[in-house]
Amino acid sequence: MKKSVLILVGLVLLLASCNSSKKNLIQGNYDDIIGRSVKKLIKSPDSNKDAILLDRSFKLANDRDLETIKFLKQEAKADNWDKILMHYDMLKRRQNQIKPISPFMLNGQLTQYQYFDYDGEIISAKTNAAAYFYANGKRLVESPDKMLIRQAFSEFLRVKNYAGSAYPDIDDLLQEAKFNGISRVMVQIKNMSQYNFQPEFIERITSGNISQLNSDWVQFFFDDSDEQIDFDYLTIVNLLNIQVSPDDTKTTDRIHKKKVEDGFEYVLDPKGNVKKDTLGN
Repeated sequence: MKKSVLILVGLVLLLASCNSSKKNLIQGNYDDIIGRSVKKLIKSPDSNKDAILLDRSFKLANDRDLETIKFLKQEAKADNWDKILMHYDMLKRRQNQIKPISPFMLNGQLTQYQYFDYDGEIISAKTNAAAYFYANGKRLVESPDKMLIRQAFSEFLRVKNYAGSAYPDIDDLLQEAKFNGISRVMVQIKNMSQYNFQPEFIERITSGNISQLNSDWVQFFFDDSDEQIDFDYLTIVNLLNIQVSPDDTKTTDRIHKKKVEDGFEYVLDPKGNVKKDTLGN
């Protein structure tokens, strides 16, 4: 009975695994199947089922990437080069992924795929993508819209990543986009409470580390004395209620210890009787 249960459990797991692989094939999740098949073939090189899944998924995935690259090149749009680069990267990564099990046994025959050098295509795609991002970034950075300027910053980052050495001014453009893309917020605090505070009190509130409020693209200011700063927003904070507590409260715990006698002992005379004091007690 126990053996039958184990066989049944094994069949259920096998069917579940097959259904999962079939579902991934139908949905086009080829790289998931490739990753799992490679791991299984490393442990069990003679597993023909996993070899068949790997072979089918590898070919389908490569065909899909190559067809997409062909279409994107024929479309001849400048902004397609980043997508083309992504697909060449996937082809190279997938080819490297199966190296640990190549060659492998497939239907009783030793199988090894033809090796392709994608580096030239990757470099070419990077160069063309960088050229597009550089031109597009320079166009966007001139926009009065800060959101577009921030997009220009992202474009320039890609230029630096893909072909930074080919663009000597890329660091200057990054600084320009960063500076112009930041939204600067002037914060004013107004006392609307029942308390009449001196100006020094408000200064103490605003003299803290306001940099903690800042984010990548937003900076807050409590002082508008710098005439070179053009503020994008004005925020007014109304103080409606203020609760005041002591500036500093210290609590000290102390433990005092003293040794005391526990109980008492009778003093006996030589005959074993309790001794009495001078009063006869």
